[in-house]
This record gives sequence, C-alpha cells and structure tokens, in this order.
Amino acid sequence: MTILIAGGRGFIGKTLTENLKDYNWVIIARSNCDSYGKNCITEESYFNYGIDTDFDTFILSVGSGNFKPMAEINEKDIDRAYEDNFKKPFLYLKRAMNYFISRGTGNIIVINSISAIYPYRNGAIYGTYKSALGMLVKILRKENENKKIKIGQIYLPPIESPMIKKVPGIIDKGLMTSGEMLEIVNGMIIKCENRDIIIKKKIEFR
Repeated sequence: MTILIAGGRGFIGKTLTENLKDYNWVIIARSNCDSYGKNCITEESYFNYGIDTDFDTFILSVGSGNFKPMAEINEKDIDRAYEDNFKKPFLYLKRAMNYFISRGTGNIIVINSISAIYPYRNGAIYGTYKSALGMLVKILRKENENKKIKIGQIYLPPIESPMIKKVPGIIDKGLMTSGEMLEIVNGMIIKCENRDIIIKKKIEFR
C-alpha cells in the first residue's frame, strides 16, 4: 500500500512514517525533498502539477498550535492559524479528492484534534479552525457518498510530544502515548471507513 502524507515533518507524521514501515510512504515536503530522497514530492508539485506516484491512501496531518487567551490574540495570530489549520488542509483535501475521483477509488484519513469538539481554555483560534476542518470532512462525505472514496477522521487528544510545551499550564493526566496513536491510525489505514473516531481522555491541567 502506498500512502501519501501531508505533514510528514510534524511529530505525528514522523511517528507514523518511522514506525509503520510495512507501507510505502510518500511525503509532501513544503519546499524541497533533499532529506527524503525519492519517496517525496514537493508541495508545489502536489498542487500545481501531475502526481506521478499512484497512491491508495492520503493522510492529512498538518496544523500548528497557538494557545492564548482570546484577549491576547492579534490579527496575525488569526491569519496564521487560519492558514495552517484550515486553508492549507482545505486545499490538500481538495487536491486529494480530485485525484481519487479521477482514479475511481481511494481512502482519506484526517488527523484532527479533540479541541475541535471539546472547548479548552486558550484554544480560541486553534479549536475554532479544527472544528471547521471537522465539518469540512463531513461535507466531503455528503458530496461524495456515491463514490468509492472513504474519508475517515480521527480526533486525537494531546499527545506526549514537543507541542505540549506550547499549551499553557501543565497537563498532569490524560496525554496519549505515541504507541496508542500509532495503533489507532494504523487501524484506520487497514480499514478506512466513513466515520469519525473520537478519542476521549480525562485531561487534568494545573
């Protein structure tokens, strides 16, 4: 199985590509493929030119965290969060959908955040755009329900990763481990379905 992944440099993307080695991973790089070799295409090629590699599954794992009280958020924060957490994911999904429609079949897996469903303090812009992404996935399913394209979505809680340092406060309990994340995503890869998987954990802050 060949999997094209957007967000291969992020923590989740790197964890997937470095551990699930039974798959042929092709990474979309933002600028150049020097560090990836032949299993890579640039973002420019993905959006503007033909995709030479035939792939069965597309995984979307892009985004950035910006956690502040709403009173401290400026317009630059809003624009960056929109670009990273909604606009770019929208364009990635549009390109993948068009590819799979012409191919006749395919699977899409969207890695989302539990912040899209449950409100957390200081998550005004992050949670808002992740919520919009979640609705976009549901709309894509409706628009393509008669096609042989499956769109799965996984809402993950905070993972033990460097991104946790960006979250105000300290999380004492409820973090997901990399191993747990790998098991869930791999299950969706093996059997992609038109459904959302919501991973609930009791998160304790201080």
